[in-house]
Amino acid sequence: MAKIILYHDPKSSVSRAALVYLEQQRYQVKVVRYLEQPLTVGKLSSIVQRLALPAVQLVNQELLAKIKMPYERLVQLPDEQIINLIAEHPQLLAYPILVVDKEAVLATSQQNMLRILPMRVYEYSNKVILLSY
Repeated sequence: MAKIILYHDPKSSVSRAALVYLEQQRYQVKVVRYLEQPLTVGKLSSIVQRLALPAVQLVNQELLAKIKMPYERLVQLPDEQIINLIAEHPQLLAYPILVVDKEAVLATSQQNMLRILPMRVYEYSNKVILLSY
């Protein structure tokens, strides 16, 4: 069985929608509320690597003002420094993140999540039905 983790912010409507979808589809998901359980630099680095995205794309630009960091400066920083910044200020993480085994996506839409979620197989009247998800 695949290990499924959702890095979740319950205040975010996008994150809540991702969790509702996963629950409706009956996936067994470990939910990590990253504001209550901040991610370590190592965990964030691993996630960024799995996402194959620049770390700057994970940052909520609207919240940069709270830590007095202009966006123009942020985009010039290497990923390692941005990851350290997110680890220090987890509220900067802009999106929920879905990790399935060794893959990760931004959980901003069902389509994104379906890219890595395992397929579901159901048995109905002795016939196996393969559903997309």
